[in-house]
Amino acid sequence: MNETRIYADAFETTFANTKEMLEFLAERAKASRWIRKPTRMLRLVPLEKEAETIEKACTKQLEGIVEDTEKNTQLVLKINGEVYPVRDCAMHTILKRAGVSGTGLRKLEKATYAKVINYCLKVARGDALIKIADGKVSAVHGGDEHDYCVLDMEAVFSMTCDYLKAHFSGSAYLEGSGTYDHSIASAMWTLEGNQELLDTYRQALKDHDLEDKALAPALRLTTSDVAASGANLYPMMTSKTNNRTISLGSPIKLSHDKGATLQDFRKNLDKIFSRYQEAMNGISSLMDIEIENPVNCLHLVMKEIKISQKIRNEVENYVLQVRHYMAVMNIKKAYIACLYGNNENEFVYRFLERDEMEEQELIDQEEYFWHEYVEKKVEPPYNGKADLVLASIRRYKGFADKTIPEITISGLESRSLERFLMLAEEKSQLERRKKEIDAEQKALSVPFVELLGQGCKAVMEDGSSRYKITYNPTIRTQIGKEQMEKLKIQHPDIYEEYASTSESRTFRIKKEAA
Repeated sequence: MNETRIYADAFETTFANTKEMLEFLAERAKASRWIRKPTRMLRLVPLEKEAETIEKACTKQLEGIVEDTEKNTQLVLKINGEVYPVRDCAMHTILKRAGVSGTGLRKLEKATYAKVINYCLKVARGDALIKIADGKVSAVHGGDEHDYCVLDMEAVFSMTCDYLKAHFSGSAYLEGSGTYDHSIASAMWTLEGNQELLDTYRQALKDHDLEDKALAPALRLTTSDVAASGANLYPMMTSKTNNRTISLGSPIKLSHDKGATLQDFRKNLDKIFSRYQEAMNGISSLMDIEIENPVNCLHLVMKEIKISQKIRNEVENYVLQVRHYMAVMNIKKAYIACLYGNNENEFVYRFLERDEMEEQELIDQEEYFWHEYVEKKVEPPYNGKADLVLASIRRYKGFADKTIPEITISGLESRSLERFLMLAEEKSQLERRKKEIDAEQKALSVPFVELLGQGCKAVMEDGSSRYKITYNPTIRTQIGKEQMEKLKIQHPDIYEEYASTSESRTFRIKKEAA
């Protein structure tokens, strides 16, 4: 394991065994520190502007750190006059702390980029919790009471090793599965000493005349100090024949907020066995269900596990695209793998076998579209969700022009307009009722809010029921109208570079006598 450039943004390593991993994580803890400062005191500065300051304190290692920063972020963070190079994995936490986002930021020059973020940091409320690791800033989290909670990596992995050794006899670290980079640490264990975990599944396979491909239960652990992952446990199955893994249900998650502690993680370890039992029972039950429409089934499954509509639509588009490729290339099998937002929770993969009936249907649709629209040069009708259709119309028709004279519409039925007016009145009545309900709820909450004071949780029992009450804060960092006007006046170059103009239009109907 080469540790000479641990400070490098691109550093990553693997571990042959848990001893090696735990020792490494302990060393990383010694080479790291956490500091808490008011967010408004932080300043992001281009590296070149602090070159002289850095050179004065330059050591051989710092020289390498500066060189690596020049290749990556080219930024430093100033805290009370002290300068710290910024690691690439810290940027998304800095932007979050500043309350800004958008791909447009990446197009700015470093000096302008820093000015925009600094303006937002200056007006941000609360403290920042900053991790400085191996000579660089790795993360800038919210530092207030209910914000980021540090869960020591070495302690998390050590606790997991001890628990598996005590409760899962025969468990073993999967050699080479332990990985570390500055964003995330991960490891995996096989639980072959507890084959009873899979007994229900094996019996279900036998009942359906399916092959047992030498499966073994396994567990994966991931954690991060830079908000890339919580301290999460992933129950899995592994195949000894092809080294494939199958995730079992939802992971057992512990996010780094809301007062999370190592004790909370220890409680999650106690859930492993029951999570396996639930998953095995669920998988066994699924074997009795025949899927008649796999595409619709996939959509519903993705919806149930909260995969966004955008991803669901894109995956289906990929399916049709790949089926077209399979037809053209005469391929029998294909895999689709999609990773969205560099987020492990939004990874989707799908295995496709050639389906000649579905393939022919696709070809027929393509043929119809070609003959009826492309060859005839006829614009196809709009279809899909109304929001997407309206956005498409606005995009291709252009911006509104109030100088265009009133247009007389003919050839369309007035029934749609009458229906629109009826729905508008119904909506108005519902909104009035909503306001009434909101007002009554607020009035009912007053005595409870008064008793809570600064507290966020309460419980009340009346003999037959137990009520759990929460009154949690929602903290937003934003640039208000007045601050935006100041930015426009004091820094017009930054404002023009970063501000964007959009157009929205409101469709209304007023009914009059003819």
